[in-house]
Amino acid sequence: MYQKRILILCAFLLFSWQGYAQLANANGITIGKPWLGNPGIQETVSQIMAREAAHPFVFDPNKIMETKTEEGEENKVRRPKRNKLSPRVSRWPAPDPNQVIGRFAIPATTYTVSTGFDSNDLGSSGYIPPDSNGAAGPSQILVASNGRIRVFSKQGVLGPLDVTTNTFFNSVRDGSTSSDPHVRYDRLSGRWFVTMINVSTPNRVMIAVSSGSVITSQSSFTFFQFTQDQVGTVPNADTGALADYDTFGLDANALYIGVNMFAGGATYIGTSAFIIRKSALLSGSLVVTVFRQLCTSSGAGIYTPQGVDNDDPAATEGYLIGVDNASYGKLVMKRISDPGGTPVLSANLNITVPTTVYPQNQPAQGSTKALDAIDDRLYAAMIKKNKLTGVSSLWTAHTNEVNSSGVSSSSGNRNGVRWYEVGNLTTTPALLQSGTLYDPASSNPLGYWFGSVAANGQGHMFLGCSSAGTNSHAQISVSGHLNTDVSGITDAPVVAQTSSSNYNVQSSTPQRWGDYSQLTVDPQNDQDVWAFQEYCNANNSWMVRAIKLMAPPPADVTSATPSTVSSGLGSVSVVITGTQVNSSGFFDPGTGFPDRLGVSVSGGVTVTGVQFDNPTQITLTLNTNGASQGLQTVTVTNPDGQTTSGAVLTISAPAAVLNLKAFIQGFYLGGGQMVAVADPGGHIALCDTVTVALANVAAPNSIAYTDRNVLMTDGMGSFAFPSTVLGLSYYIVFKHRNSLETWSAFPVTFSSSNISYDFTTAANKAYGNNMKNIGGAYCIYSGDVTQDGVIESGDYSQVENSSQLFIFAYYVDDVTGDDLVESADYSLIENNSQMFLISARP
Repeated sequence: MYQKRILILCAFLLFSWQGYAQLANANGITIGKPWLGNPGIQETVSQIMAREAAHPFVFDPNKIMETKTEEGEENKVRRPKRNKLSPRVSRWPAPDPNQVIGRFAIPATTYTVSTGFDSNDLGSSGYIPPDSNGAAGPSQILVASNGRIRVFSKQGVLGPLDVTTNTFFNSVRDGSTSSDPHVRYDRLSGRWFVTMINVSTPNRVMIAVSSGSVITSQSSFTFFQFTQDQVGTVPNADTGALADYDTFGLDANALYIGVNMFAGGATYIGTSAFIIRKSALLSGSLVVTVFRQLCTSSGAGIYTPQGVDNDDPAATEGYLIGVDNASYGKLVMKRISDPGGTPVLSANLNITVPTTVYPQNQPAQGSTKALDAIDDRLYAAMIKKNKLTGVSSLWTAHTNEVNSSGVSSSSGNRNGVRWYEVGNLTTTPALLQSGTLYDPASSNPLGYWFGSVAANGQGHMFLGCSSAGTNSHAQISVSGHLNTDVSGITDAPVVAQTSSSNYNVQSSTPQRWGDYSQLTVDPQNDQDVWAFQEYCNANNSWMVRAIKLMAPPPADVTSATPSTVSSGLGSVSVVITGTQVNSSGFFDPGTGFPDRLGVSVSGGVTVTGVQFDNPTQITLTLNTNGASQGLQTVTVTNPDGQTTSGAVLTISAPAAVLNLKAFIQGFYLGGGQMVAVADPGGHIALCDTVTVALANVAAPNSIAYTDRNVLMTDGMGSFAFPSTVLGLSYYIVFKHRNSLETWSAFPVTFSSSNISYDFTTAANKAYGNNMKNIGGAYCIYSGDVTQDGVIESGDYSQVENSSQLFIFAYYVDDVTGDDLVESADYSLIENNSQMFLISARP
């Protein structure tokens, strides 16, 4: 359901409620006041299904319900102003006029339209439009449209929940019709969230929270509701109004629901937003903070405030974003501080974007009346942290009328989907890039409308929308922008679902279509994106289709370093290098995602550790005991299941192997374990890289051989040397980036091709007893960051200076292995420096 803006507001209403509006301080910041609502009502899925069985829905084509409060099409009022700073371009940054780049950057085959299935249709719902919405969970897809909510497996098999939305929200809808559904799966809490409104005036906002991550007959939902004008101060500017076209955003702290307000359900009076404490919902209670009059009927401010999704567990701020209520070519953001406590709303954060205008009614083949495109409101918004860069940005999209060059124009005679990436979110938000999906044909162009976008953990953006034209029925198209594309480029579209059916449900112009669309990232792997879009599946019918979109595959496996390793090694480090083709790349989403990067090697080689370095490099830890000699194939599997292989690693005949055990003081956790320095997420049991040298027994004890490899968190590492060392004796020399060089107490004889030495069992295993006893385990001293053989004030000063730079990285001055240079590092060095520790050697 939606209401188009009518820029008329009675002077009586303005005067009557002005005194009750929330007041912002001199900086435009508004402090909210949390409001406690009624506790939730819990029902099992089997109870909900039983209610549906008692009153099953029967479709009557003569009684199709339209989700709006009054008959007829309301007047579409154009904004009175245009942002004079808006560039007249189809993409941003604007291309160099000397740069030869077509409208689309690369072939459409760089991403894959994978699994897809039909979900809800007009016959199972009885409503127009569907308000297409859905989300992906660990193993299920939950799809909600006006009139019907269903759960499916990811293969499209109908699951245990299949009811009307009125039946689903029956406990809290107060007998009024439910409308405007939104669905999210929250991977942080492992819960499903569903929101809707009812259509009474004033109306309710309704929320459902699942009991777990998998919806079964035995699982449950807890239902909450609040009447929009009863939150906070009563009466208020929205008293008696209809909260319409609700939006939904979800993050670690709160739910963000924006609405357009209509006095008496008919006259647009501005916008409001509700911030709902997530922790309260999860415990069965309801705490809501409202911010009213984010804009008035005709004033500047955020129109259709879109709640912003964010799956970053470290997020501390929430966001709303929308188009400006009074001007084209401008987005407006609101930042919410302390969203899980006492929310504080920022002043308007305005962002100039390329020129925008309202879309046109969309023509479609076989439709005697055009299809509705509403206006230029945003349809969804999400913040995503790019796991490759560590940078978070906001992605959103809307529909504009554009010309054959993709520039927004009221005489453009076609619709296009404009998308945006916004950065600098915590300071001064700025447009990073923008693009437009459009058809440049000179006649009978396709129109793209009701487009939404989502970005995955690799920074690939995917776009889904409806598409139609005078020579094309209403179907589904997808496109996107890959992380290697030129800024602002929109990739070639793909028709993900065709249609050969005519849509003539209404005699009025335009016919209802939309009003939402949705894309969500799969919480299993942070790669796949699921799109929920509407198309015409049969004459005079709509269907919501769930479509899985897959990113490009892993990079081609092209080399290994070293390219040859000997068999018989308990632990050896090998770097795998790949070549990117059409944005392919290795990827690992990190902790919090069940599906991770995987690697296997043929010939009996065991992969004991996988470290993702970047899209073209992986570091492996291998065990070659019992491995076959010869050329072996390395197979890399990205979290989404796509694989690439290359025969790049040769296993040679056994050499002389030293199986070494050592603990590093600063990294030692106790209990025989060290911190996983190289992978703080704990994905593999890898501590750090060290160098082991063999020194000649005779003075001056020169170094004969060295090998550099990884030391595991249990202190074990395998180091290979040429077979020429067999039968000979050497001192073992342990070297590490910020530890004191330590020698074995005595020469060690390579009496066989596989020998062991353990520094950790006694002080006298090191020359000069030069080790630290920590709980009965003997550790190599930490703190020689300058590697001059002594732990002294120079090491302390270097680390103290670095700590003031707030260095968060794998860094030589980090002697505790937590990827942070801080006081704990220089405190350890200070203590050691007072012991006058120097490297002891023969």
